[in-house]
Amino acid sequence: MAGTRDLHGMTIDELDKLIADATAVRDRKLAEQIASLEKNLAQLRAKRAGGEEPSQKARRAVPQFKYWIRSKQKGWTGRGGKKAEEAFRAHFEPGKELKDYRVRPGNEAPERTDADRY
Repeated sequence: MAGTRDLHGMTIDELDKLIADATAVRDRKLAEQIASLEKNLAQLRAKRAGGEEPSQKARRAVPQFKYWIRSKQKGWTGRGGKKAEEAFRAHFEPGKELKDYRVRPGNEAPERTDADRY
C-alpha cells in the first residue's frame, strides 16, 4: 500500500482522482487474471484434444447377493466377515441353515445397483 491517507481531509477532486486510480489498478489486475485463466483453459483443451483424458478411477462392480431370504427381502453378499453373517442369520426362519438361502434358480435375488451401496 502507498500508505494511509486522510480521506476526510481530501477535496472532492482528489477523491475522484483516487477512485479513478483505484479503478484503473483493479481493471488491470482483473485483465491479467482473466488472461492467465484463459491461457490455462487453452492448455487444458489442447491436452484433452490430444487424447490425454484425465484419468478416472474405475469403480468396482457392485457385488450381487449370494444369499437371499425371499420372505423378509433380506440379502447378504457373503462379505463383511462374522458380524455380517451373524446379522444375516438373525433373520433365518426356524430350522433353516445358511445353505438353504443360497441364491440359485427358485431363490433368485434382485439385482443390486450403486444405489444399494449407501
